[in-house]
Amino acid sequence: MLKQLLAATKFSALSLSKINPVVLLDDVIEEIRFAVADKRIELVKNYQHTNCEINADESKLQQAIQQVLLNAVQAIDT
Repeated sequence: MLKQLLAATKFSALSLSKINPVVLLDDVIEEIRFAVADKRIELVKNYQHTNCEINADESKLQQAIQQVLLNAVQAIDT
């Protein structure tokens, strides 16, 4: 996991584009759903705004959010 964190924090050029953060979050949640289900965690989504855009590097942001969520799931004792 440390190698993944170090690899994710390497400085490289950003590829900024307009993305919908809700779509990105939904994609990440879909990717980690088995890890969440294995821990018997109920993940509740409550988005205030679903039709918005941000400028971000989609790949890097997706990796960062996925890592944070997976770390949170692993930290929960069920």
